[in-house]
Amino acid sequence: MQKYTYIISALTIITLVYLWGFVSAQTKIFPYDLITKVERRILGKNLDYNRNSMYPVKDDLKKGDISKDILFIGDSHIELGNWADFLKPIDVANLGIAGETSAQLLERVKKYDIRSKTVVAVIGTNDLGSERLEKSQQNIEAIIQILAESNKLYFVSTPYTGNASQRDYVQALNNTEKSVCDSRSRCKFLNINSLISSNGLLKSDLSFDGIHMNRDGYLLFSEQLRSALTKAD
Repeated sequence: MQKYTYIISALTIITLVYLWGFVSAQTKIFPYDLITKVERRILGKNLDYNRNSMYPVKDDLKKGDISKDILFIGDSHIELGNWADFLKPIDVANLGIAGETSAQLLERVKKYDIRSKTVVAVIGTNDLGSERLEKSQQNIEAIIQILAESNKLYFVSTPYTGNASQRDYVQALNNTEKSVCDSRSRCKFLNINSLISSNGLLKSDLSFDGIHMNRDGYLLFSEQLRSALTKAD
């Protein structure tokens, strides 16, 4: 009888650990950050690249769309947006790649050599828990400097998540983004968090997973973008 009790207890513990691991991966709560740091030490700097196996393919495909006058570039906050619907009749090229980090976007903007365009950029979410804050800030500063050199740049604040432990990191990125953008005549900082977050947390009714916006969130985001792009004309 005691043997079966041990087996049931062990199975219960294993099930609870698995469920906690699943929830942690989906919501990025503890111990997600710790696990990610260990992974990066073991697997090296290409961890984020390895997680997104389609990145090279998307990178190559997106590169062919830079001929349009208005370019949206960045991570999943850009790629998942149905901009043709949200912003019609404004025609934009969606260069977003889900899972993209600031380091990857920096390499892309160097390679794409974007000039004389209107560019909307969002980045930073995938740096949470996987990149040192100082390095992420350096990458973002470099991205803004490159894109604002010969383009009209609208740099959107890194959105808050539903995870309170990530609030300070995101706020620090937002401060850097605004400061660097304000110092460049061709850059305008758009604070999307004033619309989709409260007290440094993504509003639950505007997201389905605590990270990505749902349709209602995108409608608020797109109205802010439409207003900015219309004024630019």
